[in-house]
Amino acid sequence: MKKFLLLLASAVLLPLMAVDIYLAGDSTMADYPAKNAPMTGWGQALRRYAKEGVKVHNLACPGKSTKSFIEEGRWTTLLNQVSPGDYVFIQFGHNDANPKSNSRADADTEYKENMRRFIRDIKAKKANPVICTSIVWMSYRNGKISQSEYFGKYSEVARNVAAEENVALIDLNEWSKNELTRLGAEKAKNYYMIIEAGKYPFFPKGARDTCHLQESGAHFYAKGMISLARAQKLEVAELFNDTPAEKTAPHRTKASDGQVNFEESFHKFVTHSGSAAQEESFPWRLICTNGAKIPLCNDGILCFDHTTGELRLFSEERITTGKFKIRLRINELIPPCNAFIGQISITPWMKHGASFHFNNPRLRANIYLDGKRHAAPPLQKGEWHDLEIIFTEDTITYLLDGKELFSGAAPADKVSKAALIVLNCRNGGKINMDIDSISLTETLAN
Repeated sequence: MKKFLLLLASAVLLPLMAVDIYLAGDSTMADYPAKNAPMTGWGQALRRYAKEGVKVHNLACPGKSTKSFIEEGRWTTLLNQVSPGDYVFIQFGHNDANPKSNSRADADTEYKENMRRFIRDIKAKKANPVICTSIVWMSYRNGKISQSEYFGKYSEVARNVAAEENVALIDLNEWSKNELTRLGAEKAKNYYMIIEAGKYPFFPKGARDTCHLQESGAHFYAKGMISLARAQKLEVAELFNDTPAEKTAPHRTKASDGQVNFEESFHKFVTHSGSAAQEESFPWRLICTNGAKIPLCNDGILCFDHTTGELRLFSEERITTGKFKIRLRINELIPPCNAFIGQISITPWMKHGASFHFNNPRLRANIYLDGKRHAAPPLQKGEWHDLEIIFTEDTITYLLDGKELFSGAAPADKVSKAALIVLNCRNGGKINMDIDSISLTETLAN
């Protein structure tokens, strides 16, 4: 709460001891929901080592390179949250080095410049960048870890940029080469996604993934990072314990529970029905572009008073069957301004999705399904309403305050989708909207 208030109201000052840690990186660092067990990113494990009062915000995302992390607005999202004195750990290279990826960045040119930009942007915020070289693939040759000169080039560039910019370096690449060579392949496979068939529901056929980590491997790298920081006597090492805290179940909250931390606290419970019945917490991410501001927050309610640019709030989890539900009230809408609320595939944009659309002062709703528009009754200005979209393999159904509005055939393309809110205003347009609760429920087959 203190961190959020500092971002929005300069009159509120944060105590000097309140330092947050932000993580920017790829799938080896990222958070994963419990249903993906045993896959775990080392940044996800690192959170359990943080001392009391230290928050770790993991913005790392699978599949991202320095290039795509910038292009998708993720770097801007991170910068908008960072405050003076915070730490930002940066680990990229796996996807930058992928020659088949559109997000590839050449080591000596674009990757180097992006890493240099990350460092300088963080310094400009009077925060502390920490460069981490990429963890190695579990690839052995003659009993030693072997990595291609091509992939190794990215870690070399990261080292050089850290030295040139005079910032802290955690050389996980060199450390993991030595440690995995010492351990040997038989022990190391317990750290990577080398799993047998039938052991984990999400991987019924097993896996032989020598890049991504099991939970034990995530802790192996998290502890390695801390030990390397201690060996260099880096101040950030004092923010961590040597042993992890016990796992704690997330608590059921309203939209923000008095906080707006979109990588850690802003989690909704998602109920999985069927043979794998369980509850787990999925992260939501906020992206603000072209001058849009993070929403104000009062009494556990997200309060959007939006006039400029585009704001997107979306679930990191994408699913194909289940229910999206939101309780909201729209207090004011002045065109030109659009509010899309629903379950929409990210790529291609607005295709194969389902959403409510509001763009007029009387709050008449348009329903979009697979690119086609259908009319719906208006909302009552300033009153709370429940909007639901239920999606199965065959149908999409819209409900307003528990009453069915429309049901139609599901898109033929079974693209997985994210729950998404998009607010886009320009030329004097405005929307004032409050969100009390939001949930995304996935239904799994028996």
